[in-house]
Amino acid sequence: MRILTIPEVAERTSLSRATIYRRAESDPSFPALIPLSAGRTGIDEEELDAWLTGAKQAAEARRADRQARMRQLAQRRLGRR
Repeated sequence: MRILTIPEVAERTSLSRATIYRRAESDPSFPALIPLSAGRTGIDEEELDAWLTGAKQAAEARRADRQARMRQLAQRRLGRR
């Protein structure tokens, strides 16, 4: 198990430090913060990778749904002409 520091997590996720802390507090699917020492926390690398994979899959599903809705809308509009 490798623990990533918050700057490493920020680099991997493109999230700001503040957003990482906010997500850790409010999003139950986000990996838990691990206290490393006074004033220093980290996140388990495997948990972060799993979260990123889930987030990517969710984004792809939303994109596919949006594309399907757009096709349906286009078909309806063409059918009205």
